[in-house]
Amino acid sequence: AGVGNIESMYAYKNKKMISLSEQEVIDCSKKCFGCDGCHPFYAFLYALENKICFEEQYEYKIMENIFCLNYRCTNKVSLTSIGSVKENELIEALNKVGPLSVCVGASDDFVFYHEGIFDGICTKEVNHAVLLVGYGQVEKNKNLQKYKGSFSDEDDNFIYYWIIKNSWGSNWGENGFMRIIRNKNGDNLF
Repeated sequence: AGVGNIESMYAYKNKKMISLSEQEVIDCSKKCFGCDGCHPFYAFLYALENKICFEEQYEYKIMENIFCLNYRCTNKVSLTSIGSVKENELIEALNKVGPLSVCVGASDDFVFYHEGIFDGICTKEVNHAVLLVGYGQVEKNKNLQKYKGSFSDEDDNFIYYWIIKNSWGSNWGENGFMRIIRNKNGDNLF
């Protein structure tokens, strides 16, 4: 999620999509846990201190290399600062800077999500990072009655949700994305 967030920030600022090396962060960051993942903050910290190679110069291998090979890269992208956002400021931040890295408690319900607005159980322990890419709302109707009593506001005619992009590929969820219930103010989840 951290590297994807940096790619999104670059695209937002430069109006150009790029692909950066997740493999470099896996191999080279001493704060991350190789293929077991990394809190986005540590990916940002690595980019701030070292710059990140482009994907084509340090390709993803689906395994952890023994050595850090970033010395082979001729072009890198730098990060100039790291920020944080409170839950109730997420919508404003999405509108101002684009996608954001967030952490969730991915339960079995989360792992096996297929489609729709997720209102399942999440673990209390944060164990997975995703990219928050948007938000939306749908009008309540007979097919959406199961959401009564959830984070969505009961006195409203809408169900509000976040849109996240997961790193598990396009076969997970809705083409790699998930809609997660939220309240009207945009907090109470992450």
